[in-house]
Amino acid sequence: MRLSLMKLSIIEGRRRLALLWGSGSFVALLVLIVEIYGKVWGSVAPEALGWCLLMVMPPLILIGGSVVAEQAQKTPSRPEAMSLAFWLTFWVSVSYLAFVTVAVVAAAWDDKPISVLKTSSLWLLPLQALIGGSIMFGGRLRRQEVMRSGKGGGSHIFISYSRSDADYAKKLAQALEDEGFAVWNDYRIGLGTSWPRVIQEQLDQSNAVIVLMTPRAYESEWVQNELSRAKRKQKAIFPLLLEGTEPWLSVESTQYLDVTDRRLPPRAFYDLLAKAISSRVSSTPSGVPISTNDVQREKTE
Repeated sequence: MRLSLMKLSIIEGRRRLALLWGSGSFVALLVLIVEIYGKVWGSVAPEALGWCLLMVMPPLILIGGSVVAEQAQKTPSRPEAMSLAFWLTFWVSVSYLAFVTVAVVAAAWDDKPISVLKTSSLWLLPLQALIGGSIMFGGRLRRQEVMRSGKGGGSHIFISYSRSDADYAKKLAQALEDEGFAVWNDYRIGLGTSWPRVIQEQLDQSNAVIVLMTPRAYESEWVQNELSRAKRKQKAIFPLLLEGTEPWLSVESTQYLDVTDRRLPPRAFYDLLAKAISSRVSSTPSGVPISTNDVQREKTE
């Protein structure tokens, strides 16, 4: 289930921090370079430049790397961050970059400039560690909360699929977790566990069921049994057509999402899942229709 009190996606927050750190670092380095060319630093200019790079580059690389890694994914995740946490990190970063620039200016006119810079490091480095920790922790907090929410039962999504489609099922589970949902599918069953009992318990405790429709899943007795039980238990059902040209008879009255290109569902799909779970929709035997202009879909009558 999605966490509450969240306003800004983590990736958007990181983009803003990357822009702030990029411009702030540029200003601090520009001031130092102007001073170096003005012969203000003299023979200690290399040390001053090394100090400045040490102060601004680690957080800049950390933020920039996280943004690049996110954009490199086929379907970037959109976990959300609390506004308070983002703005706290933002303004601490503003103060930090301002202090670095002030230290560069002030030290240049002191009799012992390197000593001034080293003294400044005593309170700048803890701030740098705080900012770096906030950047790293922001993306992990949501994942920990998601996993905790799945332990209590009744708030997770159950994925029903044929074993032959396990690769896509795992990719979908990862995308759902990145969106802030708790997910369960049968690859989480441990050795020595009575898996029919576990599957039944997890299906019964779920608030929504995603069915991956392929010819192999259609022939799977387990998938058909899971779907029948989900309908009898009045779960919110979300069919995804992974292979084939039309949906199964058992979900004929439920709108489905076409993912035959094997891409992950678009943003609107996750929004509908969140709405179904948060409102505890479980009163429609045939499932919850996928109805939005933002989702490519096929509707059966």
